Amino acid sequence: MTQSLTCTPYYLQKPRQGSHVAWAESSAVVYANSVLGAWTNREGGPSALAAAIIGKTPEYGIHKVEGREPNVLVSVKAKLRNKTEYGALGICLGKVLGDKIPAISGLHDPSKEKLKQFSAALATTGMTNMFHLKKPRVKKIDKISIDVKDVKQTMAELSTTATREPDLVFIGCPHCSEKEVNQIADLIGGRKMKPGKEFWVCTSEYVKKKCGNSVKRIEHSGGHVLAGVCTVVSWTETLGIKTIMTDSAKTAHYAPTLNKADVILAPLKECMKKAFKG
Repeated sequence: MTQSLTCTPYYLQKPRQGSHVAWAESSAVVYANSVLGAWTNREGGPSALAAAIIGKTPEYGIHKVEGREPNVLVSVKAKLRNKTEYGALGICLGKVLGDKIPAISGLHDPSKEKLKQFSAALATTGMTNMFHLKKPRVKKIDKISIDVKDVKQTMAELSTTATREPDLVFIGCPHCSEKEVNQIADLIGGRKMKPGKEFWVCTSEYVKKKCGNSVKRIEHSGGHVLAGVCTVVSWTETLGIKTIMTDSAKTAHYAPTLNKADVILAPLKECMKKAFKG
């Protein structure tokens, strides 16, 4: 047994396509079913642990072919530009889908990082366990349309303040991939943190070790790369953090209640501008 302490276990060991697993982390469940091609229900901690011990999981729900069939067609009319907008789409859809499984059209060759944010947000506000990126063969199916107005409205609702400067800029919900950690380091370049600001990047210990040089660059700038933890479930309030800026729609949804903080939701490059000089 390997201790992973991460919400992105697929970076440590990607499940084989078609394999049956029992995962509890909701964002990883949606990502595994929809992007990796694995099969898993949304488990609770005890049932996931029991499955790990005995090597079996109940055969129902998403583990059955009929349980994976799409039953609603979502047409995305908005041109999504970044991971943050993919997250906003997920938050918006989660509210209206409930536990329905959508087939989504209009997403043009999204990266795995964008789909990770979408998966996390979709699971945040709904009980959907997977999505499809191909149109279903069934002709009679419910239809939903999402346009740019819906995405912008969701982003505006997730930002609880428009004027206050952030105390903390947080990236890494879900935990960053190797590609994302390296990108953050490249965006920082040789810049330094602005006085009075905190910059946190969350990832797994596995990814942190793989990104040694980038981690050094981030920490040399004044930022922190944290492994095995998540800002959303940490005691930021006791550190005097009152406003959190993030590129994660999931964080923006939870932070006002779990962290008792105001939130500014913005794309990665805007977050970096707030945290670093130059």
